[in-house]
Amino acid sequence: LELALTKHKENKISSKAKIIVFISDGEDFGEKTKKLAKQIKDENIKVFTIGIGTTNGGKIPEKYGYKKDYNGQFVHTKLNKKSLQQLSELTKGEYYEVNSSINQQDKLIHALKKLDGVSRESKDVSTKGVPKHYLFIISAIILLFLDLLFLAKIIKL
Repeated sequence: LELALTKHKENKISSKAKIIVFISDGEDFGEKTKKLAKQIKDENIKVFTIGIGTTNGGKIPEKYGYKKDYNGQFVHTKLNKKSLQQLSELTKGEYYEVNSSINQQDKLIHALKKLDGVSRESKDVSTKGVPKHYLFIISAIILLFLDLLFLAKIIKL
């Protein structure tokens, strides 16, 4: 939420409708949530929340199995509707749910289309760090260039 609010402030888009679509299971928003929600409300930004998962909970799927914690135990997640609904209500947004038995994605799309003054611009905001493998690739290219440069000098001798 903090990152999305910062991006909204940085990218002053002239639009009557300012929204954040927040996809989460609703678990553990952290200590700053209430303060951030008030700031978002003060900026007249509506938060449309999408609850992912079920209230019964389950394992978090990954590419090759299920997510595990540092102790090798499976990580379980449960949908906490209440926190997502409160966030949406506070900011005059709406709550939707998506899981294996409920899919309110179409309702969300319909609600977003009805908003007055939407600029239809979207940005992906990721909380993951910048990929570090680029540093290794750039280093390898520099070393390859230096190797070729020295090889050319050796051949001239």
